[in-house]
Parts: sequence; structure tokens; C-alpha cells
Amino acid sequence: MYDDGADVTREEYESRLKAVKDLSEKLNLRYREWEEVPPVLEMLTLTIGSLRNEALSKEEKFAHIKEEELQKVIQQCDDAAKYLEERMEAYKSRAKTSDPIFLASDLKMRTENLNINCKKILNTPKPIPKKEEPKKEEPKKEEPKPEEPKTQEKPAASEPTVEMDADVD
Repeated sequence: MYDDGADVTREEYESRLKAVKDLSEKLNLRYREWEEVPPVLEMLTLTIGSLRNEALSKEEKFAHIKEEELQKVIQQCDDAAKYLEERMEAYKSRAKTSDPIFLASDLKMRTENLNINCKKILNTPKPIPKKEEPKKEEPKKEEPKPEEPKTQEKPAASEPTVEMDADVD
């Protein structure tokens, strides 16, 4: 990098720096993924097993869920397990210097999606049982009363009333 010493132009220095950064970024990615993937794989495997066991369980808290819905959960778990199985052999046999088979972020996203989709079904609330109320007799319909003629309104108490004597002819 310092072959020409102080006579190197800025552009040449930046291009060499970029080449070194590109190389080191690949190495850093491989190292990060080599370290991060195993715990995420274990988390995905445990999630698959847990969700499958819940769907196959005959516990009362899952008794109200339709069998077709439980089969959807089992199918999603099987699909995720198949995905892992297909790639695990290649993952185990790859060299640390090769590019990763899958990324930890992809596995985390798969785990979250599986969890969300399956928990949506497994956490379906039980239907509220309908309470049977004793039948009430319908109230008898009252016949409408004829309207009483309206009387004149009395003056309000706050207004003084004055009585007048008037002769009627």
C-alpha cells in the first residue's frame, strides 16, 4: 500500500483501501455467521419441536381448535424441519472459509414467522359458552289509553297572579 510512499495520489490510496475493506468484510461476515448461526439453529429446532408438540397434544386448552387448523400447524413445522434438514448436511460439511449456506438473520426471520403463524392458531380463544336463560313470558301489551284532553297550563309559581273582576254581558 505504501510502495510509492508520499507520492501516491488520493484516488489510488482510496482504491487500495476499498479492496482491503471488501476482502475484510467477507471475512468478517463468514466469522460472524459461523458464530451466530448455531444458537439460532438450535432456537429454530426447539421452536419447531415445541409447536409440533402443542399441536399434537390432547390438552384441554387446545381441544376447541379444529383438527384442520392443528394440521396446518403441523404442516408448517414439517416444512421448516424439511428446510433445515436439506441445508444442515451442507452446513456441517462446509469449510469455515466458504460463504455461509444461510444467514442467522434469515433463520431468525423464519423462526419468528413460524412462531407468529402457529401461535395465531394455537392461541385461539375458547368460544364462550352460551348461558341458557329461563324463558321469560312476554309482557302483556297494554291497550293504548285514550288521550285525556289537555288542560290549560297553570301560570308558573314565580309569576304573580292577578284576579280580575270582569262583567260578562
